[in-house]
Amino acid sequence: PRDRYDLNLLNGVSILVQNGNTDLGQAVIELATFLGASQVFATASSEHHQFLRELGATPLGDQSFGWELFINEKLGLVFLQEMPSAEDFDSFISIIDESKGNLVFMRKTVESDDD
Repeated sequence: PRDRYDLNLLNGVSILVQNGNTDLGQAVIELATFLGASQVFATASSEHHQFLRELGATPLGDQSFGWELFINEKLGLVFLQEMPSAEDFDSFISIIDESKGNLVFMRKTVESDDD
């Protein structure tokens, strides 16, 4: 088994970050790069693409992009911040490496005024 504290944990792994322009998305991109990810793809609207490039990610369209990018090389990690439609969810699942890939879903919680 891999050491979960290994600083090269994502060495050679390609990942996709949904909404890479958010604070959480940016943190995931930077952490994945630090942990040795070979390729980081991130979805965002075109106005954020230059910023994603500066973070070291390959920007993709925010709602639609070519799933065919991942036909030959499946991803080791897909990080979702919003639950996609059932059809899009199936598309996200289809691009994950079946033998060692993971899907992580984490959404931002909304703080109430009562806190």
